[in-house]
Amino acid sequence: MTAKRTTPAPKAPTKGKRASGILSNYPAHELRTLWKQGYAPAKLCGEGLGLSIQSIYQWLAAEKITGQVVAGIRRYVKLTSVRKHVGAAVYDSSPLASWDMEKFLAARDAARAA
Repeated sequence: MTAKRTTPAPKAPTKGKRASGILSNYPAHELRTLWKQGYAPAKLCGEGLGLSIQSIYQWLAAEKITGQVVAGIRRYVKLTSVRKHVGAAVYDSSPLASWDMEKFLAARDAARAA
C-alpha cells in the first residue's frame, strides 16, 4: 500500500506582498532612470502582459524585443519594442501601458518601512 501524497495548500498573499516582493532587488534610482529612457524590468513586463518571465527571456534571446542587462542580473526591456511585438491593441489594453513607476516605488518603500 502506498501513502497518498498531498500537496500543500496555496499560501494566501500577505498584505503588501506585491509592493514589497516584486522588484525588491531593483534600486529605485535605476528603475526611475531606465523607466524615463523607455525601459521596464522584464519581470514587470511579463506580469503586465500576463506572461511568464521565461516568455520574455525567450523573446529577448530570439531578438524579438530589445533590452539590456544591468549588473549582470537585472533584465530590462524596451517598451516600444514590446508594443511593436505584441501589437498596439494588446499592449494598450494591458496594465503595463498605464503603469506609474513613482506610485509603485512609493508603495514599495512604504511596505519596506512597515
